[in-house]
Amino acid sequence: MNFFSLDKTFRLTIWISLLAFLLSWLVWYQPGASTIVFWLIVATVVIFSWWKLELGLMLVLAELCIGSKGYLFSWTLADLTISIRLAIFLTVVLIWALKYFRPGKVEFRSSSFFWWYIGFLAVYVVGLGLGWLNSHPGKDIFLDANGYLYFGLIFPIYHVIRDRAGIKRLVSVMLGATTALGIKTLALLFAFAGQYSVLPELYRWARDTRLDEITLITHNVYRVFSQAHIYAFFVSIITLVIGTLLFRQLQKREERLLWGMFLISTLTVLISYSRTFWLSLGLTLLVILATFVIRYQFTAAKMSRLIGVLLLVAVLEAAFVVLLVNLPNWLRSGGGGAVSLSSLVEERLGDTEQAGLQSRMKLLEPLASGIIHHPILGVGFGGTVSYQTDDPRIVAETGGLYTTYSFEWGYLDIWYKLGFVGLALYILFLWRVAQKGLAVVRDRERDISIFALAWLMAFLGLVVIHMTTPYLNHPLGIGFVMLSAVIFERLGERNTREHDAA
Repeated sequence: MNFFSLDKTFRLTIWISLLAFLLSWLVWYQPGASTIVFWLIVATVVIFSWWKLELGLMLVLAELCIGSKGYLFSWTLADLTISIRLAIFLTVVLIWALKYFRPGKVEFRSSSFFWWYIGFLAVYVVGLGLGWLNSHPGKDIFLDANGYLYFGLIFPIYHVIRDRAGIKRLVSVMLGATTALGIKTLALLFAFAGQYSVLPELYRWARDTRLDEITLITHNVYRVFSQAHIYAFFVSIITLVIGTLLFRQLQKREERLLWGMFLISTLTVLISYSRTFWLSLGLTLLVILATFVIRYQFTAAKMSRLIGVLLLVAVLEAAFVVLLVNLPNWLRSGGGGAVSLSSLVEERLGDTEQAGLQSRMKLLEPLASGIIHHPILGVGFGGTVSYQTDDPRIVAETGGLYTTYSFEWGYLDIWYKLGFVGLALYILFLWRVAQKGLAVVRDRERDISIFALAWLMAFLGLVVIHMTTPYLNHPLGIGFVMLSAVIFERLGERNTREHDAA
């Protein structure tokens, strides 16, 4: 069964996602409408989820793919801002509980992941307790711990995904939302390159909704980075693997969709100018190429062609970015003031003394010291570390001393908050998910095996990224882990149906 198609779900998700961006922009212009729109969205999620839980889950997944930190829409209560992400998630999980939860009869109880899940849940509760016992601020505990709430997504996902058709519909949502994310990213890059009059409003909207981090790299070239670009990263890997191994075995429309999605997702990752994404993509690609040789007996000639195609795509996409950022100036000046590809690479990769890199390295020592003092159970959620940063904004405010509960070193963050016990349980849970995926790759029919391999490679990329950019303690990463666990388990079941039950 092919999991990729230009179906109604894919097309509808693109339009709904683009409409969400537009509506968010309009609401930002009219703050008074923010609360009304927020609750109208929640009401819509309630109606759709109660009618069909799968629709609510689709909305959760689409929001993850486009929403970055989750504040596309928000509602302020006293001094606490509630994100639309948290509201949609709680709504879907609550409706699942009201309609389908029965004591002793939870469907997920039969999953092979259940006891790993319970173990980590116990660690989570201990982390909350230690945060409170160590007198960490309540707001910090909430903001630090609320990302892990997305572990609760496993229940509606397990209930909704029962067959391959269900997987296909959720994949269509991910592809459609990622397409809209790519369109928005390209539009922002072009707007900032052109220095259009709407620029100040665009910047403030992106900043206030936490959708994008927009920073100047060189001349008229801006970095447009969204945390949600991780889903473009996933799609780029998945489409590469499937497109390569099932080349010419798909229908023309499906083949064009696969390679179209590969192009727009890799272009989005390129525009993010995220060295972490680039490095992880490179490492994951090495594993993919090795798998092609070892498992699928790719010849030297076939590997050379594939690598040649990938290099050509990289060059063409880089050239497209250069054209995009230069086009506005060329139109105004007749060709002057062009930015070259070499200058972009030099600015982004050549300067190892940049504030972000230096601050990340300076964080290591105090973070390691905190871990040494609380190695087994950690300090609990909301635990902070103070260190000297080179961030110009913080240097201007405090002289460079920065205190935070959020750390770029993902695995060390988990160790510091939840101790070695929590880190070990999480890693074992991830390994169990990977084992399930490997079993599907080895034991199922070719199309299912290849899809599982593609998804597993994306999963591997996430594990690598978390080393220096925290995603496994964030809804974006946790949502993908929960989805991966259920997909691998359902595909591994011999009685998994290809179509919906009658």
